[in-house]
Amino acid sequence: MNRLKVGKKVEKEADIREVKKNINLIKSPAAGLIQRREEEQIVEVMPEENQQMEEV
Repeated sequence: MNRLKVGKKVEKEADIREVKKNINLIKSPAAGLIQRREEEQIVEVMPEENQQMEEV
């Protein structure tokens, strides 16, 4: 019973190391683009709000 638990633990640790090693194969290159676009939209909205506040 103990060997089974230890085997599962070792296998899980090996899987975690493999994922960390090969994260660039798993992660989508487009994921970064989506975040950048959202940040750009936030930056664009902020100046518009500032202009509206200045008009008041």
